[in-house]
Formats: sequence, structure tokens, C-alpha cells
Amino acid sequence: MQLNRLITLIFYFAFCIKANSQSPFIKSAGTANSDFGTSVTLLNDNSYALTIEISLNAPQNDSVSGTLIKTDCTGEVEWSRNYVIDQVNVATDVIQTTDNALMTEVISFEPGGANPHVSIIKTDVTGNILWCKKMSLSGLQENKLFEDAQGNIYLLANTKLIQGSYDQMGLLKFSPDGTLQWAKEYSFTYGCTPINLVRLANGNFVLVGRMTIPGNFFTDVVLTLVDGSGQQLKTVVAGTYYDDEPMDVITDDAGNINVCGRTYFLSRNWDAFHFVFNQNLEILGRNFYDANTSEGEVFRQCITDNGKILFAGDEGTFNERNLLVVKSDAAGNADWSMHYTVATLYTNYLFGICKNNSGGYILTGDVETIRLRDALVMQIDSIGSAGCLTSPFILDVYHDTLTLVDTLLFETQLSIVPVDTIPFEAPDPITTITRCGNQVMCIAFESEQDSVCPNPCIQLTDLSTGNTTTRWEIYHDNYVESSTDQNPIACFENEGDYLVNLIIGNGQDSLVKSEVIHVEKDCPVFVPNIFTPNNDHVNDEFRIRDLPEQFNLHVFNRWGSLVFKTSEPQDFWNGENENGKLVSSGTYYYILELIAEQKVMKGWVEVVY
Repeated sequence: MQLNRLITLIFYFAFCIKANSQSPFIKSAGTANSDFGTSVTLLNDNSYALTIEISLNAPQNDSVSGTLIKTDCTGEVEWSRNYVIDQVNVATDVIQTTDNALMTEVISFEPGGANPHVSIIKTDVTGNILWCKKMSLSGLQENKLFEDAQGNIYLLANTKLIQGSYDQMGLLKFSPDGTLQWAKEYSFTYGCTPINLVRLANGNFVLVGRMTIPGNFFTDVVLTLVDGSGQQLKTVVAGTYYDDEPMDVITDDAGNINVCGRTYFLSRNWDAFHFVFNQNLEILGRNFYDANTSEGEVFRQCITDNGKILFAGDEGTFNERNLLVVKSDAAGNADWSMHYTVATLYTNYLFGICKNNSGGYILTGDVETIRLRDALVMQIDSIGSAGCLTSPFILDVYHDTLTLVDTLLFETQLSIVPVDTIPFEAPDPITTITRCGNQVMCIAFESEQDSVCPNPCIQLTDLSTGNTTTRWEIYHDNYVESSTDQNPIACFENEGDYLVNLIIGNGQDSLVKSEVIHVEKDCPVFVPNIFTPNNDHVNDEFRIRDLPEQFNLHVFNRWGSLVFKTSEPQDFWNGENENGKLVSSGTYYYILELIAEQKVMKGWVEVVY
């Protein structure tokens, strides 16, 4: 057994000056009743979608809704939708799909856990329901969604109700419109509880669950490798002597499989764990994190970030638990380790984490507030500071023995019939409470190819909020262009990849967002940039080659006055204005509309005599 110590105090104070630039905050979202957050994801517009459970007021007393909320980048609620399918409903996961919609998974059942179901709800970006598929599956919070590049949806679910009385692991594939393509169950003698899934670069999936091997009274980690059709390729069971409870699985930048959770030791109580496997499910590393708290530590979620792993969980006692986030490498060497005392003397849990787009992280979970329990909405910076209630937390890292056993699960094709359902939407509003946080800036921009020919150009649009200054750095082949325009157009001499930096400020802090923009020439016709209408029969006309049959061309002088227009392919501009007089030398600007292609091209042409 080896031991190394995580020392984060020095690093914390060495870099804390930079923390404010990422505008950390601690907030909570909920109603006057008891609520908690289950998952969070960053959306394309730099906002966040969260799934939470809320207890409803009249006329739905004693009901629980599966709620989807959207916050802006400051954590303030923009809208909330309370979906009610059965009496108790828990939204457990949300993803943004390739068509910019939202996909939410909801488990539901009647009082006492009777008649459980799992539903997939697809909504637009404002929460309006597009379709909902309801299935008779056992409701567990660990059910997870995944979308592939073609828009197909995979659901890891508990198939306990289909066959037998034990939890079993099922994988279901749906087409983008919600049609079920196939369903597989992977079962074991004493059950196999599904936890999460991850897709490998080669198209295979790794399904992670927990199970008990016959003759062993303790739970272990099970990893099942399946191909894109759900066929089982390999299964291994990993465990220490006592209980090992997986909570999440991800792949890192090297393509290795990372599993986090908690393990029980007689000498140390519960420890958080991090196991690393290669794509053949062979063990590469094992780290057990201990802080000698009475009820131990747990990693409930993990994500990757620039070669490091972020673990989100909690630590403490049975009746007082604090939020815990650790950033570490695969060997257990930490960049930093922080805990957050948002409500001492109470239990607080982290259930979801994702990266934001300014170098920090957004988290959700279950915290105590002045109005009972709320869904946590917490943003921390790149070194773990939430702006308040943050302190370093020292963990010892052990490398105890982990045993692997090869096995196979029983693979069965399932017959499941999804039912089209329209959930009821309850009216209870969601509001936020701020524990701490300065005036928050949010940085975001988008780029769009702008067909200014013959050079490729990009329209840059600043989507940031809370800032008073804007500055762009646009890297060309041989120089850096600087602009303080909010939405500049950048033109390049060649196709290629170019770095763009957006820097915003509010007089106190600043944020930088960098993106590499791919630029390609997008000129479907050839447009010359100079002609000489001097009647020497050489380049006398402004001739655009390869024009389609349907187009509109307008040419303007520098004051915006129209000097020429045509929609005839053989009607070339000879330099005369609409009055039949030659225009003066100089630069003129054109707008070319390609009707069938639904494309508008803009550019300039030089008239020289």
C-alpha cells in the first residue's frame, strides 16, 4: 500500500488573485418546499440547463415534479418547466441534442414506489414539449442519456420490472424522433444496478454498474464493454474486500476509462475512489482518497479538463456533510482540493458538474437553505474558489489492492413498447437565493462565415453580458488584428485555422475567451476585384463567372447610391451608372444574391481607368 498527501494550501493562496476574473458565486434554486438538483449541462448560448426535483403546492399536494430549468450564466433562472407524469417524478439527466433541443430523462411512480416508469422528454430550448416516450422501467436516479453524432439517443436504465425481482442493467437505443430501435438487458444472478455509460472513440460503449458476486456479501464495480449494436464484448468485476460503489464514469483525453465512487475500509471508513482502465478493461490505476471523516468521502461525479480529472462529491458525518471538489491527475496528484461549507450542521450533496466556457465549473446538488432544501447552483473558478465559504481540504491518497475478475452477464433482447405521453405541467415557480457572488460577467461569442469575396471572412458576434469593455484579438498569418467593435468582420487572405481572443471587462475584472476558427473560401462563383472600363477591349467589364440562372446583382458607390443592377447572366457592368455615364475611379461595393442557393455574397470591386 502506498500513500501520498494532497497539499493544496500553497497553491490556493499562490493563485487566488486570479479567482475573481471568473466571477464565482453560490446560489440555490427552488420553491418554498424541499427541492434538489440532479444534473447540469452547459448550453450552446453559454447558459445552463439543470434538472431538479421539487415538491409541489396545491392543487398537486404530495406530488413531486421532474423539473427542467434554464439559467443564464450568472445562475439566475430564465424559465422553469415542472413535468408531472405520475404522482412522484424525478428528472435525473438532461443533455443538449445535435439539433439544439433538450432531452430530459424522468423517473416516475405512484406512492410507495408502485407502478414505476421511465420517460424521455424532448423539448425545444424554451422547454416546450416536442415528444415524450413513457416506458415501464424501474425508476433509479442513475439512469443516464447519451446522444451520438447522428442524433440517436441511448438510455441506460434499470430493467428490473421486465424480468425478475433484482435490479438489472439495460441499454436502449432510440432514433432521433423517439422510435425505439432495440433494447438489451445485461443481467446477473443477484442483480446488476446500472450507474452510467460512456462511449469510446471506436464506437463501443462501456456500461458501469454495481453488483454482488455469489459467495461475496459486498458490492463491486462491474464494467461491461458492448459494441454499437449492444452486443456484449467483455465484462469485468473490480473490487476491494468490502463494498465498492461506483457513481460515475468518463473517458479522459487519452481514451482511458475513469470510474469514481466510494469504497469501504474497516480502518478508514468510506473513502472516495478513482479507478482507471484501458479500453480493454485492464486496470491502469487505483486511488483511494481519505480525510479521516467519520462517515467518509465520496466522489459522485467526474469530468475531464485539459488532461486532469475533476471530482465532485461530499465529505463529513452522517448528519453534516460538506461539498467537495478535487482536481487531480490520474495518479492522484492534486492541483487543488476544496470543500464548501454552504450550510454547516446539515447534509449537503453534489450531484452534477460541468465546465463553463471561462475556465471554471458549474455545479448542482442538494443543499440546506433558509427555505428548507434547494437545488444548488454554484460556479467555481479554475482553482476551486466559489468566492466565499471555500477552504482547502487535505486528503490522503492510498493505492490499496483492487482485484479484477472476468465474467459475462446474461444478455437478452427485450420487448419494450414506449407509449406517447403528454406530461402535465405544474405551475409552481422557481426562484433563486444568492449566498455570495460579485457582479457576474459572462463571456461568449459566436462566429459565422461571411461570404465577402474573394477573401474568406468571418462575422464575429459578442454575446457577453455584464461587461463595459470589449476587445478582439484576431490572429492572421503574419500579424494580429485588434478591434474594439462589438461585432467586427474579420477577413483573411487564405483558408485555414485562426485564433480569435475576446477580452471583456467591467472596470474591476476581465475575462478572456479563445477559440480557433476554421475559415474556408465560400465563393461559389468567381468575382473579380478590379476592371478597367477604358474601351481597350481588355477587362472592360465587371464579369462574374459561373453565375446561376437566378440571381440579383446590385452595385453601389461609397455613399450607398445604386449605380448598377441586373438579374441577367450576360448583362455585365461596363462602368456606366444608371444614367449612362461612366463612374469615377474608385472602390464600389456589390451585393450578389444567389436565389436557388439561398446565399448572399458581398464584396468590393475597384474601377481603374
